Amino acid sequence: MLEWLPLSLPRGRLAESPLWDHRTHTLYWVDILGGALHLFSFETGQLKTYRLDDYVSCVALTQDVDTVIVTLKNQIAELNTRSGAHRVVARVEEPGRNRLNDCKCSPAGELWFGSMDMYEREPTGSLYVYTGSTLERVMSAVTISNGIDWSPDGSLMYYVDSPTRKVGIYKWEGGRLEPSGYIDLSRMPGVPDGLTVDAEGSLWVAMYGGSSVVKITGADIQRLPLPYPYVTSCAFGGPRLDTLFITTGSGDGGAGADGGLLAVKTGARGRAANICNF
Repeated sequence: MLEWLPLSLPRGRLAESPLWDHRTHTLYWVDILGGALHLFSFETGQLKTYRLDDYVSCVALTQDVDTVIVTLKNQIAELNTRSGAHRVVARVEEPGRNRLNDCKCSPAGELWFGSMDMYEREPTGSLYVYTGSTLERVMSAVTISNGIDWSPDGSLMYYVDSPTRKVGIYKWEGGRLEPSGYIDLSRMPGVPDGLTVDAEGSLWVAMYGGSSVVKITGADIQRLPLPYPYVTSCAFGGPRLDTLFITTGSGDGGAGADGGLLAVKTGARGRAANICNF
């Protein structure tokens, strides 16, 4: 049985990229279309919001607890969480109709991120890896680059190109990818968006337009219904890493839309987020 937790935090147009920093007990998330990065300290109860004059699609941790990486429309930036000042560290050559989207630090400390067609029709996007000094395209012909995460032992990477309605499975070694199958979610309502992998290796996948998160353990797929249709991503956090934070979008703003954060106890535990080595 799910246990819902009270969580009164700002709503946005397209909340995404929930991220728990286990070092500071801080929850991060972004509002992509609102151009905002939010951070909420569970120790002090303080909420901070930094607005950038750009899309803000994803957030990732660095070695410095006062600095995070954010992806913008076609740039990677470092943002100081004390001052809100940010500086661009890399620019990504993308078609004008594209923007960057989901990201995550790898077990090796690299930033993996993708891009998408903002009209959500053409496979003009890519998947990239950034080491802090080099930027490499590792996959092309992507339409909407979304959820990324790794198995607990780091041997597999999971990756979503949303319109395929599949979670790709890749053998992962030293940053090299080798396709190793996929999980077909085409019979589930909605399309796969962001995802996370828990401590036991189960996948938790947000289903955009499907009012749910699905839990995948081997061949078993369980659907967790949610009160809002546009579920965008999820991540485990909290002091015991046993709270699933779920972001949502407001869609067209009609009845049943949200754009905020949910928090639920599922009985599962997550893992500490990977930290980028820069």
